[in-house]
Amino acid sequence: TVTKQSGDGGIDLILKNAEGTVGVQVKRYASHVTAGRPDLQKLVGACAGKYDKMIFVTSSGYSGEARTYAAEQDMLLIDGKSLTAMAEKVFGENHERKAFSIRFLRRMEKIS
Repeated sequence: TVTKQSGDGGIDLILKNAEGTVGVQVKRYASHVTAGRPDLQKLVGACAGKYDKMIFVTSSGYSGEARTYAAEQDMLLIDGKSLTAMAEKVFGENHERKAFSIRFLRRMEKIS
């Protein structure tokens, strides 16, 4: 489930399956900006008592302190390189163009 853009309590996606519920935070940062421990702490606070697992996704990378904290919290981290690899696996070589096309088509569906 994709949450509302505002008032989402810090959760962007909610993933559910038979094993439990996962709260996901997604942040788009410039490639030179790394997600730090304070970013991850916000996700922990937002997930407290609501979700079984946590995933933090960023378009950039993570500080060493953030990686240590994530390990302590049993939080999965997905960085920009991993996200690109996942997109290539799903969409193939032209993943950027294909992902843009899908996003454009979804917006058009909402309009019509």
